[in-house]
Amino acid sequence: MKNLIKQLHQGVDVKELKEKYRYELSQVLPIEIPFIEQELLKEGFRVDDILKLCDLHVELFREVLASRELKDVPRGHPLDLLIRENQEILKWSEALGLYASLL
Repeated sequence: MKNLIKQLHQGVDVKELKEKYRYELSQVLPIEIPFIEQELLKEGFRVDDILKLCDLHVELFREVLASRELKDVPRGHPLDLLIRENQEILKWSEALGLYASLL
């Protein structure tokens, strides 16, 4: 997976990577991504570079993540609010985790 993220950083097309690594992507748990990113930090990647790649990571994992999401939750339902809040918390906690790992 680190190789995949490194290829993203080098500018390889997301669609190409998605096709090439479809099986590997289906085997990765979302919780593993921050650990991979921390390893990249240890290898010299900058936090800013990794944060810029977050949207691309999500694009690559979108199909896998979509299969694990709740479907058809009406807007305004308590679960809808919980899901949206959780997405924001995860985004901020990942960024904070990256910065904390530098300390």
